[in-house]
Amino acid sequence: MSQRYYYLATLTDAVSLSASHSSDYSQVCLDHIPGSAIAGALACRLYRRGNIDETALDRVFQNNEAVFSNALPLNRENGLHVVLPAPSCLHYEKGADEEKCGYINLVAGEPGKKQLKQVRSGYLMADGRKYSVTRHSSTKTAIDANTQSAKENQLFTINHIDAGTVFWGSIDIPDGTIRDEEIKDFLNSEIRLGKCRSSEFGRAQLSLLPESEAKKLESILTGKFSSPKDNKLFLWCLSDVEFIDLATASGTFTPQGSNLWIKGKYGADITYNPEQSFIRTARVRLFNRKRNGYDSEKCLIKRGSVICFDLIQSLPEEELKRIAREGVGLSRHQGLGRVMANPSWLSRPNITEHLHLFEDLTIEDSVCKTQNNDEHAEEYGYLEHYLKIRCGRRSEKENSDRKAGDMLHQIVDLYTAARASACALDKDQYGQEIKGGQNYGPTNSQWGELCSIISSGDQVQSRIAQKLKEEKQRDSSRYTWDIHFAYKGNVNTSFAEEFGKLVENADNGTLESLFDVLRQYDLSDLETLQSKADEMMSRIEATGENNK
Repeated sequence: MSQRYYYLATLTDAVSLSASHSSDYSQVCLDHIPGSAIAGALACRLYRRGNIDETALDRVFQNNEAVFSNALPLNRENGLHVVLPAPSCLHYEKGADEEKCGYINLVAGEPGKKQLKQVRSGYLMADGRKYSVTRHSSTKTAIDANTQSAKENQLFTINHIDAGTVFWGSIDIPDGTIRDEEIKDFLNSEIRLGKCRSSEFGRAQLSLLPESEAKKLESILTGKFSSPKDNKLFLWCLSDVEFIDLATASGTFTPQGSNLWIKGKYGADITYNPEQSFIRTARVRLFNRKRNGYDSEKCLIKRGSVICFDLIQSLPEEELKRIAREGVGLSRHQGLGRVMANPSWLSRPNITEHLHLFEDLTIEDSVCKTQNNDEHAEEYGYLEHYLKIRCGRRSEKENSDRKAGDMLHQIVDLYTAARASACALDKDQYGQEIKGGQNYGPTNSQWGELCSIISSGDQVQSRIAQKLKEEKQRDSSRYTWDIHFAYKGNVNTSFAEEFGKLVENADNGTLESLFDVLRQYDLSDLETLQSKADEMMSRIEATGENNK
C-alpha cells in the first residue's frame, strides 16, 4: 500500500525544462514538470539529510516503488482550474473556429462529408476551450573570464516557462519508507528545477493540498465513467505511456492486455483495437553516462492519445478506478502511464462548451490565496498593500547587504592576518616548508561551494559547519581553511574556526550576499587581495544603494 499526496507547484522564477538533451542552438521547453524532476528534488533533500534508513531510500528511489506523476498546468483565470491534454479522437472542421463550433468525437460520432482536422497537441479546459502554457525565450552570451566581456561564439538561447505558472501533481510513497512529516515538509518548501538554477531560473514553491482539495483532483481522475458498447476499454493518456512486448522484452507501439496489470477473469483475452484507437508515438533514446553507453530505446505513446481494447466482459467500476489511480505500462515512477479509463465524454458524439469533457472544479491554494487575497488588503487597498510588502522586502535586503559588508571587512582582515603570519615563518604548522608565491586562505571556488549550500535553503548553518569540517581533513587545506595564524589575541587559530564564529548567527540572506561576492574574487592570491578588496566593498555598498 502507498499514501498519495497532491501538491501544487507555483513557479517563483522562470523555469527551463528541456524536452531534449541534445545541444541544439535553441532548445524546446516542456509545458509540464516531469515526475522525474520532482523525484530528483526529493532524493537530493533526503540523501543530504542522512537521517533516513538507506533501505527505505533504496525502496523509494532505486527499486522505484514510489510513483511521481507529471505535474500538469492549471488555468489561473478566475481561480485555479484543471486543464488536461487534448484527446486525439477529437476533430474539428478544417478552417472553422473549433472553440465556437465544437469538436466531433470520432469514437462515438461519424465524420460525415466534412473535411476534419485532428486535435494533436495542447491542453483543453473542461468546456473545450484551448489552453497553452506561456513560454518565452531568453538569449544570452558567455562572459570571458579574462576580459570580462562577451565571449566569441558563445551565444545561446534558453526557452522557459514564465514565472507565476501553477502546476498540480501527486506523489505515491510506499508505506513504511519515508515518514509523513518528511514528505509534508518537502511539499511545503521551495525547490529548484530545470537548468540554469544558479542564475535567474529554477525556483518553484511547493504547497501540499489539503484533503478537501485533493479529493477534487481525485474525483476528476476517477469520478464518472462511461459504458462503451461491445465490452470495450478506452484509455485517455494524460501523460506519455510506455508499453513493452513481453515476447521480445522491447518497447512497442502495439500494447498488449498484460500491460494493463488486470488480474483475474477480467484480464483474460484483452486485445488491442487499432481501428478505434487514436495514438501518436515517439521514440526516445537515453544515454547512460555512468556506463558511457546507450540504454534501450523507449517507444512512447504520446499524451492525449486514446487507446482502445476489446474485452470479453466489461470491467467493473472498481477496476476502472484502480487503472486510473495506479496507471498502466512502465516507468510510472518517472511520471509515465497516467490515464483516465472510459471517461464520461466518450459516449458523446459532439463536445461543446455546454457538454464538458470533465467536471470543472476550482482548486484552492493557500500560496496563491496569500499572494492575492491578504487579510489586510481591503484595509488600505491592494496597491498600497503591494507597495508595503515590496518596501518590507527591500528593507530586509538592505539590512542583509549591510551585514554582509561588515562581514566582508572581517574576512579580508582574516586573509591579511593569515598571509602576514605565514610569511613571517619558514615552515607551516605541519612542518612543511612554505613556498614563495603561495596562496593563503580559501579560493573563490571554495566560496562557491558554500554558496551552493545556501541555494538548498534548509539546515544551512549545520551543513556549512559540516562542509568546513570535511575541508579541514584534506591535505591541501593547510593553506586554505586549516591555515593557522595569530588573530586578535589568539596566537593559534585557523581560518575555518574564525569564519565559523563569524557566520554562526548569520541569516541566509546575509550569507547569500556575502558568498555571491566572495566567489567572484580569489582573495587567496596576493595581487587580488591588494587590488580587489576595495572593489568588493564597493559592490556590496552599490547593491544596497540600488535596493533603496
